[in-house]
Amino acid sequence: MMGKRACMICGKERNGEEVKEDYVIQAMRWFKENVTKNAKGYRIVVCNECMPEYRKLRSKFVRRRVMYVGLGVVFTITLAVVSGGRYLGILFYGVAITLFLYALSLVSYVPDLKRGEQVQASPARKSRR
Repeated sequence: MMGKRACMICGKERNGEEVKEDYVIQAMRWFKENVTKNAKGYRIVVCNECMPEYRKLRSKFVRRRVMYVGLGVVFTITLAVVSGGRYLGILFYGVAITLFLYALSLVSYVPDLKRGEQVQASPARKSRR
């Protein structure tokens, strides 16, 4: 399939943890192969040296995605309350705005790792007694 490995953070050819091939990466690969005809065929990885930077970027992306979708839901609920009974149209606009905000969150997209390292939106806090 694909041969060389390239770090997504530093851009150098290195070995490291592989990135999960999700729908966004597949769409980018399809675009590069079919539209720009400029596919390199690299396997995307995160090298060990760049792992702290990757974790920071992934955490920021997850937080933004949750915040944008939550904002869209709050906006939809607010529109429904203010609408005065026209819920079907408001629901359509609310879903469209929520999808738009989700697409905006993909501007800072950072994919997950194949091994399943989960980066949480906020670190768990220890309770004090």
